[in-house]
Amino acid sequence: YREKGRLGPYVDILDIVADAIPDTKIVGAAYNYTWGLLKGYEPGDVNENVVIVVCTNDLCATHMIDDPNCKNTVHPNVTLEVNSGGYLTTKDGMNEMFLEICRVIPNVWVWDYVFPADHNEAPLPLFHRMYHNYNYYFTHGVTGMFFQNTTDDNACFDVMRNYMGAKLMHDGKDMTEKEYWAYIEE
Repeated sequence: YREKGRLGPYVDILDIVADAIPDTKIVGAAYNYTWGLLKGYEPGDVNENVVIVVCTNDLCATHMIDDPNCKNTVHPNVTLEVNSGGYLTTKDGMNEMFLEICRVIPNVWVWDYVFPADHNEAPLPLFHRMYHNYNYYFTHGVTGMFFQNTTDDNACFDVMRNYMGAKLMHDGKDMTEKEYWAYIEE
């Protein structure tokens, strides 16, 4: 796994299965332990029926996925060096990992956690990043979406996030930012 990244061996297995079962989508998830920077692949290396579902549970809740100002040291959206007790380590950013997956995997879907798993959305309930991230996904060729939200805490606008997620999944490729904020205000 050191040569191909954490996701690499998993992609290899999916590729072998896709070769053995033609005309069938073979779906795997980039989630927790398999979510990492792919290494050593080029477009065309992976069978066209392989699908990777990228789970966004570790995205920084405060910043957009490609925000270069994100300094979240646990799960940064951009690659950065972290001082861990006197040792400098490089933490691959979610943006770079996502872009590499989109570059080499024929089918990319997103399992989008539109709430932070640890409920740290204060002071904004993530509306400030939803529009941007969905446009980012569509721009980079994402063809499938699964929208994960909670509905147990309307103080954080969970129902409104469900509504806006449905709007983005249905109209997001053509929706302007002005239209997005108009839906929130209606």
